[in-house]
Amino acid sequence: MEVLKEGNDKFINCIVGTFSKGVKSFSMVASSARLAWEKRGLINVFQKDNHVFIFKFSSLEERNRVLARGTWYVGNQPMLLKVWGQAQQANKADTMPLWVKFSKIPDCYWTCKGLSWLGSVIGVPLCADTLTSKLEVLPFAKMCVEYKIGDALPDKIEVESLDPITGEISIVEVLVQYPIRPLVCTGCHSLGHPVSACPITKRRWVVKRKEHEDCSTEQLTGEHPTGNDQAMPDHIVGDVTLTPTKDPAGVSPAKHFMETVTTNDESPSPV
Repeated sequence: MEVLKEGNDKFINCIVGTFSKGVKSFSMVASSARLAWEKRGLINVFQKDNHVFIFKFSSLEERNRVLARGTWYVGNQPMLLKVWGQAQQANKADTMPLWVKFSKIPDCYWTCKGLSWLGSVIGVPLCADTLTSKLEVLPFAKMCVEYKIGDALPDKIEVESLDPITGEISIVEVLVQYPIRPLVCTGCHSLGHPVSACPITKRRWVVKRKEHEDCSTEQLTGEHPTGNDQAMPDHIVGDVTLTPTKDPAGVSPAKHFMETVTTNDESPSPV
């Protein structure tokens, strides 16, 4: 047991970076990481396999500052970062850090638990920027959450607001923005491509009807679907219907809360 603990202590200040697809050379990743993080405490870079890299930092503070900035990009491809020791899948990352901006927030939500509840609608709250962490009423709150790739990214959410005088509860809308919105396929729920370019989503041609003509007159844009295929449209791009091979996942329930809000004043940016 002591031997295992000693081995784990070696990686306590490490971050694991995963590419959801494609292969990046060690030299490219290492040079990009040193260029971006050498002044942020980066000590060394290790390659675990074709998709997974380990970055060692001089302290937990420096490590957390890099993590708090969200997704980094190497060669225009997103690299998803996690603390070393968390469950990792070599070929596919299921979650990613994502910065979210909430505006028009009711005053009663400007507490640690209140803002955490808002953030948990999108994902597991991780940290907030410096101004938000002061818990003073502002035009907007900016938080970083652990987003499950494939979940919906709403532009607004409905929340309850309590009137301090009458005690009545009303429903108000909170606007949601994403400084860097991830490119997520709504067909296969993977990162890095739109549904129109999905390599595993089933495509089929559908009938395009001319306007102001009898419904029996049809203009075909491709092969006419037959059998039960006519009742399968899920995602439509132009005249092409795309049907995912798996049922899309819904939005994760809001059930996670931050005990504390971590101070961070940086925004996500590419390497």
